[in-house]
Amino acid sequence: MARLRSQAKMGYYPTPESVLGLVKKMVNIEGDPSQYSVLDPCCGTGEFVRAMPDGVKTYGIELDKNRYHESKKTVGNCCFGDTLSDLKATNNAFSCLYLNPPYDWSVNVSGRPERMEYRFLRATLKYLKHGGLLIFIIPGPTLTRCAKLLSFQFKDIKVYPFPEDEYKAFKQVVVFGQRHQGKDEAAEKKLKEIGDWSEWVLLPFKRLDESSEKEHFSLVPSGEIKTFYSTRIEVSELKRVVDQKGTRLESLFSIEDTESINTLMPLRQGHKAMLLASGFMNGEFQKDGRWYLVKGTTKKLVIIDEQKHKRVETDKIEIVLNALDLNEEEFIDIR
Repeated sequence: MARLRSQAKMGYYPTPESVLGLVKKMVNIEGDPSQYSVLDPCCGTGEFVRAMPDGVKTYGIELDKNRYHESKKTVGNCCFGDTLSDLKATNNAFSCLYLNPPYDWSVNVSGRPERMEYRFLRATLKYLKHGGLLIFIIPGPTLTRCAKLLSFQFKDIKVYPFPEDEYKAFKQVVVFGQRHQGKDEAAEKKLKEIGDWSEWVLLPFKRLDESSEKEHFSLVPSGEIKTFYSTRIEVSELKRVVDQKGTRLESLFSIEDTESINTLMPLRQGHKAMLLASGFMNGEFQKDGRWYLVKGTTKKLVIIDEQKHKRVETDKIEIVLNALDLNEEEFIDIR
């Protein structure tokens, strides 16, 4: 039942207000706050802003439409979409990566079960500047799944359980670490040991609310963030922009004249799919009384196989057709 509730809310567990305040006390900056930036790849309603020093530039992306519209009220730069497939952002640029990902299992492109917390960490750490601060909020037992990646990509890792009352609900912890590449087997072992503890009374380290004033983590100034957008379009915003410009939706898609093309042999389904993906056959069509606009794209997926002594990455090209149902004002992915 707990997992069904998690899936119904897309694994969304907002950080309690009490924890946001404690995290804010542990983040230190020097000078002009606008020189620093923070990225939240699962920004919910934008609550992470309250965990940051005032004036820091905030960036977020959210997949749930209702939460996205809420987050726009507080997040300085906010976009709609799925971080794992839609986010385009400058690498090695953000001062801080604030990551409170969905808590659930998924299946990766290789067909293997994988924790969502691990997937989001792996996909987004590239945006964090070297020396930048990771704030990673996850259930404590999940540390066993993330220990190797954390120990390879971060140094000075500290783990703080939530205050006792909040901790009892989901056994959440806050992981702090500075981006730094280099293998640290001792850190990996320690993180796995922490993840293996299951009862509160067995945690032999301080909770977040027990940290001293001397314990704080500094942000490094942000790099130049040249890119930050989502490839996914929120339909209501698209329509509003189009209406303001006095443009018909159909004009956003090119309709090519294909009658002048003569092929030696009839096109097969695969050929048509490639033409659509290349953008040559984008356009408008009607079926069963409904009007659709079709846009073809290709996406590169990276299949990662983490072996004992090496990490193998293989590129895979996936064809995706995006159709906009003009009757229902909804996007449909055709794969």
